[in-house]
Amino acid sequence: MSLEGDPGILVASPPAPTFGDVTDGQTVDVDVTLSNIFSTEALTVFSAVFNNSVFTISPSSANTPPFDIPIGSFKIVTLRFSPDTVQAETGTVTWTHSGINTPLVGTLTGTGVSAGTIALSVDPSSHDFGSQKTTVATAEKLLTVENTGTVDVIISAVNFAAPFSAGGTTLSLPRTLTPGQTDQFGVIFTPTAEGDITKSAGASVVSDAAASPFDIELTGEGFLITPAFILTGASEAFLLGFFKPSTGVSVVKQVDASDLDCEEAGSFKRLHDFGVPGVEKYVARIRFRYEDEGVATVKVQLDSSRDPAVSQSVSIGTTAAGSVLKNAFSNITLTHDLIEVKFSRLASGGPFVMTEYDPRIEPRGEVIEAT
Repeated sequence: MSLEGDPGILVASPPAPTFGDVTDGQTVDVDVTLSNIFSTEALTVFSAVFNNSVFTISPSSANTPPFDIPIGSFKIVTLRFSPDTVQAETGTVTWTHSGINTPLVGTLTGTGVSAGTIALSVDPSSHDFGSQKTTVATAEKLLTVENTGTVDVIISAVNFAAPFSAGGTTLSLPRTLTPGQTDQFGVIFTPTAEGDITKSAGASVVSDAAASPFDIELTGEGFLITPAFILTGASEAFLLGFFKPSTGVSVVKQVDASDLDCEEAGSFKRLHDFGVPGVEKYVARIRFRYEDEGVATVKVQLDSSRDPAVSQSVSIGTTAAGSVLKNAFSNITLTHDLIEVKFSRLASGGPFVMTEYDPRIEPRGEVIEAT
């Protein structure tokens, strides 16, 4: 029980204020509550003395000593930390007052940190995938993200706009990069329609940098595969590429135009009747146009009833080569009335799609003696 005229006790909360990290040249304020307890009279706070000049009473403080605290009441004083160097700071505030526990000393701590810049860049900032077959993904393009600031940057997301999507190389998110540190992620292009495609934000890197998100412009062109070839002077036929999941191998199959459910051997053949009796004929050239999804070897074979078969293996294609004209034979001399031309894909790559077949067949001269 307090006696008459008991001056009471001064209590500070928090007793040891902590200001945390503060950018050099900036300030942070912390409120301290001073309470008058166990008293029978008002308590007077005479002064607050700091032993480190980076700690002061804030100009915005509602109360600045000297002031009185009524019986059982409190007042709030706002303290300020104003670091002028990049280092940890400690100090004390000494409250002198009329209570029985004067002076009351509190410990102060805070750290001055550099005024850093949070920034990142992505290289390249744009990319053109070029021409690509529809529904077929390109090879992965790697993009390098770099912390170009002076403090850590945190990457929270990488977003893509179709038909561009994530490749096999990804960032482990959230990803923190220290100043100068780099990492990579991949992007692929899988066009779903023909024509030019441009996305100003084909890929976007989201971070805590002021300029977030960082957008990467991606472009490409989609083109269609024409799954048919036209035999000159003959009916239309179809040659399609099939993928066998059981073997992981793509093969070429001929499909009858009148029955697309009928898969025949991975080749086609055409019999040519010169139709000019008594005149020797020869094949001057055989050319074909193709679209490919990879390197392949195509065997072209000519057969007749009178001459031995001749054949030629033709290497074609690079990935996404597009429609290309290729000589299978050039300046061939075969003297017979009927000739069978057969195309087949060897087991060395592919598949490919033939879009045009062009045999050039010419008379050679009169037959002097039947053979």
